Amino acid sequence: MITITRRTARLVRAVVRRALGLSGGSGPSILFQARNDHLRVCAASDDVVAEYRCAGDFDDEQVWVPYECLVACEARNDDPVQFDVRSGHLTVQWRDSSGPQMVQHEVTENGKREPLRETPHELQRNPPALRQALHHAVMTTEREAIRYAVDHIQLRGETGEIVATDGRQLLIQSGFEFPWQEDVLVPRNLVFGCGDLPGNAPVFVASTGEWVVFRIGEWTFNLKIATDKRYPEVDPLIPRPQDAVARFHLAPGDARFLSKSVLRLPLDDELNEPVTVDLNGCLAIRTKANGQAHPTEIVLANSEVDGNPMRFNCNRRYLVQAVKLGFRHAYLYRPNVPAMFHDERRSYVWALLDPETAIPPDTNAVRVESSAQLDSQDSPTPTRRRKRLKMTEPKPNQQSGSDPNTEETAADNPAENGNGDVIEQAEAVKASLREAASKTSQLITALKRHRKQAKAVQSTLTALRQLQNIEA
Repeated sequence: MITITRRTARLVRAVVRRALGLSGGSGPSILFQARNDHLRVCAASDDVVAEYRCAGDFDDEQVWVPYECLVACEARNDDPVQFDVRSGHLTVQWRDSSGPQMVQHEVTENGKREPLRETPHELQRNPPALRQALHHAVMTTEREAIRYAVDHIQLRGETGEIVATDGRQLLIQSGFEFPWQEDVLVPRNLVFGCGDLPGNAPVFVASTGEWVVFRIGEWTFNLKIATDKRYPEVDPLIPRPQDAVARFHLAPGDARFLSKSVLRLPLDDELNEPVTVDLNGCLAIRTKANGQAHPTEIVLANSEVDGNPMRFNCNRRYLVQAVKLGFRHAYLYRPNVPAMFHDERRSYVWALLDPETAIPPDTNAVRVESSAQLDSQDSPTPTRRRKRLKMTEPKPNQQSGSDPNTEETAADNPAENGNGDVIEQAEAVKASLREAASKTSQLITALKRHRKQAKAVQSTLTALRQLQNIEA
């Protein structure tokens, strides 16, 4: 008999589901192998083997548990779950809020895959950032490939780079160490984005010749190396930052505003999801739905634009993807040439759409500026500033011989300074108040204008939803 907790059952089920790409409540049988002071749990598919190890006091035993059993008994508590095999039947017992539970399964060979042999003892240590980089690479690949292996990621041993592309976007990340020299291909795997893995654990990497091994905490993942697949030549597609003719830098608050707002804008093409990005003194993003008289425009007022004016079209999801990856610096070359986000260790290149369909500026556009939408810690709504008056420093009156701490300042004793100083200070106060009143009036006007624009955007979105309902 092997005993684990319901929490462990949930952990194994959640990670195995991601690693093997399972959906629903069915999957392969999972091997539970107890050996004195540790428990080994293995699940496998054709190109992935996931293994979990935990320490404990166990009797030597081996049990194949159907995936469905873990789905049934899992929970977020430490109540025990018992797996017992007798007379060709597996009995699983646990207790929940309704009382004792028990299920039985006939022991068969269906769904069983022998686990991989022991992983190498020598593994290359990498920082926890490798796990996030692998997840970002997977999010840049295609789910299925036809000609090139764009459903795989490339691990470059000589340069320590991770390369991923789906044919329309390309992500290259560097700064890692792999214990091989050649370039290897491994299948995309969603497990690296699983929240049940330890977040701050280093990632150890090894290769057995046929498999690439990743060890993260108590988990080990073996991805089969693809030797019969072709990967596209991506290096010529990467432009140089110094060749860019236009650039923009996203302010942190603008980046968050962009990721939240751009995906809500109305579109006239749901397939390519085009947006126009206009770099002409400021950074503006425009969209226009079918039947809409004037475009909707977002202005990222806190971001910086540099270089030649440029207007280009692109899929909005690539902009959002770059922002989610943490990029802030973009480099543009021509409206029909792929653009690039770039930082010290990463490059993200994405294809642009037909520049002839770019949306030109419109004075009647529904315009929303990011400065009016951001929270106070990013770029607060303009506030009134007080003009600080320069006051005379207090000085001791040596002639009176009194205590310096009780001396009047020159501003507090107009009789000694003359009427001229008093009048100048009064004029300064008057000018400060006039300036504050003017800025307050401008602020109220700006707030009213933004409120009117927000109502117009809401009206446009409501009309679009109604049109969609009519078409449906």
